Amino acid sequence: MNCPRCNSEVPVAARFCHRCGESLDPTRSRHQHYAANPNEPVRALALVSTLMPHLSGHRNHSYRTALAIAFVATFVAGAFGAVPVALFCAAIALPTVLFLYQYDHEVWEDQPWTVIGIGVVVAAGAGVGVGALGNSLNDSRNLVSGLEQLPGASTILEVGILIPVIVLAILWLLTSALTSRAGYSHAVETINFGALVGTAVALGESMAVQHNAFSLAIHSGDPSRDALVAMTLGFAKPTIYACAAILPGLQWRRFHSPARRLVGVLEGLVLVLAYGLLALLLSPYESRGIVLTALIAFVLAAAGLLRVRVALHDALLSEALAAVHASESPAKVAHPGSTCSHCGVALEPDAAFCLVCGSAVATMAKQLLRRERSRRSTAQEVGS
Repeated sequence: MNCPRCNSEVPVAARFCHRCGESLDPTRSRHQHYAANPNEPVRALALVSTLMPHLSGHRNHSYRTALAIAFVATFVAGAFGAVPVALFCAAIALPTVLFLYQYDHEVWEDQPWTVIGIGVVVAAGAGVGVGALGNSLNDSRNLVSGLEQLPGASTILEVGILIPVIVLAILWLLTSALTSRAGYSHAVETINFGALVGTAVALGESMAVQHNAFSLAIHSGDPSRDALVAMTLGFAKPTIYACAAILPGLQWRRFHSPARRLVGVLEGLVLVLAYGLLALLLSPYESRGIVLTALIAFVLAAAGLLRVRVALHDALLSEALAAVHASESPAKVAHPGSTCSHCGVALEPDAAFCLVCGSAVATMAKQLLRRERSRRSTAQEVGS
């Protein structure tokens, strides 16, 4: 039996081609099985499986539960007027979960201090610097207090346009610095480190811009409004920044055409620019402005997540197909004796995809594959 897409020979019982990932069942669409998590469609609003591609299907619930607890804690604290508590819970939720994911799945492999240094410390520091610059350009950027009148043209240009451009440049620079290192030059690593950089920059900027709101002396006058502010800054904004950090890198690695690469940069710029202008122009409208800002920010975050999922899925499939046509192996393939971290089926040697569930080997849990390789090496040494 041969794959209709790449013409590779596949086992008769296979549901997906293990070389290019194509669905071998005419009734089973490949877009119904996301390459990083085959239990979900490609176009699904799933934060965890999008920004943490190495999670296996049975581990997703732990991270979802942690984020859900933080979300509820943010809402409850804001509803009871504890503004600093609400902002703190929201601000650290996503960066902390991403950091634990990196640790738990050994995403950083043998370079943890490099990833922590650039992806967390430098990124958060850059965010603080951008926030301080924004404050110096516009003393009324604090969403909690709001503006009393529309900003002038110079403020719109500096705070609404220049600051987002600087943010995108920082996101792209730091993500590129991490993914340019040996062993990290893969589309999946762009997701891993772009998400970490984006959330860290968002955290640093929010703490600088909203520094007064973190004071224990602040008491809420409108709990529902403050809960929305906290959820926007803690969940929507970091997701937007993470997607903006990821999209240029994915397009840059997949395409050689300057025009196609520019599309990724423009996608990231649209996300941060739309959010920056939105927060600035709606701030004079106080509660109504905050509600609109929150709604549109979450829409932008959802659009960014969907675009990232489609871009990663297409990148994994196109990379594998290109490798088959070039008679080469993709950068990430299964080693003999490896099993799929999603369905537990034995992987074909040098497979780029699981032939049963269609998940990409490049997105499988790293520590499980490494443990299997170590176990096989030990068994071979004992046998010899």
